[in-house]
Amino acid sequence: MVKVSNFRDIGGLSLDNGKKIKQGLVYRSSHLDSIKKKDFIQLEKLNIKTIIDLRFLTEKNKNEHLSKFNIYNFPMDFDKGVKEQLKSIMFKRNKDDEISDIILNQYSNLVTEYKDVVKKVFEILANKDSYPLIIHCRAGKDRTGFIIALLLLTLNISENKIIEDYLLTNEFFLPKPKRTLLLMKIASLGFFYTKNIQYLLTAHKKNIVKILDTIKNDFGNVTNYLESCKINQKDIDLIKDILIEEV
Repeated sequence: MVKVSNFRDIGGLSLDNGKKIKQGLVYRSSHLDSIKKKDFIQLEKLNIKTIIDLRFLTEKNKNEHLSKFNIYNFPMDFDKGVKEQLKSIMFKRNKDDEISDIILNQYSNLVTEYKDVVKKVFEILANKDSYPLIIHCRAGKDRTGFIIALLLLTLNISENKIIEDYLLTNEFFLPKPKRTLLLMKIASLGFFYTKNIQYLLTAHKKNIVKILDTIKNDFGNVTNYLESCKINQKDIDLIKDILIEEV
């Protein structure tokens, strides 16, 4: 198994008609910058061909093990404006609602501000030679969560299952940073306030619901949204043909 946090296959999820997403084609994860040789070998065993990286160059560290793969960098600035807004309240108590509002607004912005990225990602997804592939950002939670949710919507996966998949980040990513925060708190004799940081690192149901609601409220449905991203029906049909199993 690849020892990269939040690394998982979206395959196996069931559609309402009984069909399933094929396994071994689309993986989601946190960043791959720290990948070791043994993990690189595991990626080779998975026959990974393509890596879609949603981070800015300033977030990346070069890793020679990844040079073999076709890497596409489509930056989505999830931190845009967020750091500045959080600066004055990050270490203050009883700021949960303010922090939540800031993050929810940014989740909505992912839908409306990055249609160009969505189009580029879906063009890769429509090419059968791109697979198997990995989609990732820094933690594999926010930007990756948006793209994967959109892909699952396109494949007619129910909203409940999309939410469940998103929340798996709390199982596959959160434990390690929680331990780090606990050690920081212990080292500071309890003076270092970690609750707000942990909130930011946690996948919250209302965040992914915000994405689903923004698509419905602003565009009516996922079909209209993809059309607004200038994604043609031919590419959508190709993606479905590639990723959905025949019964």
